[in-house]
Amino acid sequence: MQSVAIYDGPTPVPLLEELAIAGSEAGWERFVFLYEPFLRGQLRRYGLQPCDEADLVQEVFVVVLRKLGEFRHNGKCGAFRAWLREIVVHTARHYFGQQRLRPALGADEWAAELADGDSPLAAEWDREHDRHVTARLLELVRAEFDETHYQAFRRTALDEQPIDDVAQALGVSANVVYIARSRVLARLRAIGRGLMPDG
Repeated sequence: MQSVAIYDGPTPVPLLEELAIAGSEAGWERFVFLYEPFLRGQLRRYGLQPCDEADLVQEVFVVVLRKLGEFRHNGKCGAFRAWLREIVVHTARHYFGQQRLRPALGADEWAAELADGDSPLAAEWDREHDRHVTARLLELVRAEFDETHYQAFRRTALDEQPIDDVAQALGVSANVVYIARSRVLARLRAIGRGLMPDG
């Protein structure tokens, strides 16, 4: 894992609150750790050169940092990822216009489809966001859990393996898998409130 400030307190402030209220450097490092690979992966598929991809991700981070204090969660599932998607669309439109760049799909078509919350591209963004953020948050708290807890969560929640199969592979009961999954998920929800799929 890259060098990043991990969570080591028993009751951490959720990352979004930490950034919006305190603006801590460690919180920002964790945010970049969570989101830079996701954003780069989303942009890479549209034919951007690596330097343009990096520049655009940095532009998105600048906007997020500037506007995060204005973000208000509306209580709907996926509010933050939709807000972030909107920032990416607006930032990309501006960036493409300034640089006269066109992703393979075409800047206007790409941005319009991503901006439409009901489009296949937006649905794919949501799925990949949820999976990616959950996996990256798991890396931040990995050291807090023994191997059984970690594998029980990873295999059932991320790899979508059946609980009975995971229990058999780990040599534990299905109840142990349920409990382990629940404990890890509770920790991820504590630090990822507003970022996790259910928030």
